[in-house]
Amino acid sequence: MESEIDLLRQENTRLVAKNYELEAEIVKLRQIIKENARRDVRVEKLEQKNRELEARIVILEQSSLVVDQRNNVDTKTSEEMEMDAFLVKVNKKSIGNKIRERMWEKKVQHKTITKDSSSVTLDLTHCKEDLSMTSVEPVTLPEQVAKESIPVTSGNKSSAEISPVKSSMVETSENIDTE
Repeated sequence: MESEIDLLRQENTRLVAKNYELEAEIVKLRQIIKENARRDVRVEKLEQKNRELEARIVILEQSSLVVDQRNNVDTKTSEEMEMDAFLVKVNKKSIGNKIRERMWEKKVQHKTITKDSSSVTLDLTHCKEDLSMTSVEPVTLPEQVAKESIPVTSGNKSSAEISPVKSSMVETSENIDTE
């Protein structure tokens, strides 16, 4: 009987050991199942992304074909390119001539204004000499009449906006009045 009990104990030990082995294998298999599930999810995501990228490639290829067709249509012949270059050159010359003309007009206008103001100054000095020989009666200049009769509004010029020639004439007449 003891031998039978020993045999049963040995068998029990063997079965317990096998049970531990099987439980360890079950744990490993569960881990593999979890990893496979994660891998399957990842593969599905990558496949979805791959499909999206393939769709983008198809769209880009189609748009590339459209662009290539447009480029073929938009290419210019050498004659057209020469014509464009000529037109650009003519346009630049025209703009340059307009600028030179405006500068010349400003220069002439400046000379005219300078000439007019110097003649007015000469006239005023002659007027002073003539007035010093005559009596000292109050004289009203036309600019004073216009200045006093026109009310200053936002549309009219103020006394500060009178040209230098007119203001010097007004100052001269005021000096004469005070003498």
